[in-house]
Amino acid sequence: MRRAILLALSIVLSAVASVAAAQDDLLARVEAAGTLRVANTQGHAPWDFLDDDNRLTGLGIDLANELAARMGIGKVEFVPARFPDLIPGIQANRFDLVIAGHTITEERSKIVDFSLPYMAIGTSVFVRTGDERIRTLDDLDGKSVGTLAGSITEGYLAAEHGDKKLDVRAYENATLALSDLAVGRVDAVIYSDDAGAYIARINALPVVRAVQVNREINAMVFRKGEDRFGQALNAAFRSIIDDGTYSSLSAKWLGSVDMAAELKKAAAD
Repeated sequence: MRRAILLALSIVLSAVASVAAAQDDLLARVEAAGTLRVANTQGHAPWDFLDDDNRLTGLGIDLANELAARMGIGKVEFVPARFPDLIPGIQANRFDLVIAGHTITEERSKIVDFSLPYMAIGTSVFVRTGDERIRTLDDLDGKSVGTLAGSITEGYLAAEHGDKKLDVRAYENATLALSDLAVGRVDAVIYSDDAGAYIARINALPVVRAVQVNREINAMVFRKGEDRFGQALNAAFRSIIDDGTYSSLSAKWLGSVDMAAELKKAAAD
């Protein structure tokens, strides 16, 4: 009798422990709530920003909605936060996922987990569509090059390409620089891949990327140790890449930049 009672008690305690573990499991909680809480800064076009009608939009927003749908989660709740508060917010369970351009670092990996890379982006040389003269950085020799006033690029050109005869022209904003490129006032513009492609798309500017200067790999962030959530998230993201959806979303927001192709290229390097 005593042995039967102990066995029953063991079964009950095991069941309670299983329920408690399930309740503390991020994937189980998200599925039960039917809502995925995604944080971003809401000020980073073309990834997440407020449009003219004050609606949250962008490539990162479309990606989050697609991920949730493929994970079987019915709703996405977007939570605005300052960039420095995003990782602490994950640790404090204020949100479930961050899609905000975090580079994978050893230091961050100690306190949060990362998804598969979703963004391979950096700085590129933009040229007019059809201009075949610039295909490497060496081809900038003797050319006029637009940069943002006070940007890192100005210092980079001086430090790394000071031996070339560059006519460096500083602009107050990227739209003006790319507009001047489109009409031939400068031969090239060095600017952020994604933002440059977005500006070109929304302003119908005939400019394209010629050569990438540098590249940064970013991933989505979630709570440390949430392996089941990470597996479900990565499986959903792989399917978004494999069936061409990510390429379509990239075309919608980035025009000449196919983010799925950029990720494959980065993985092969």
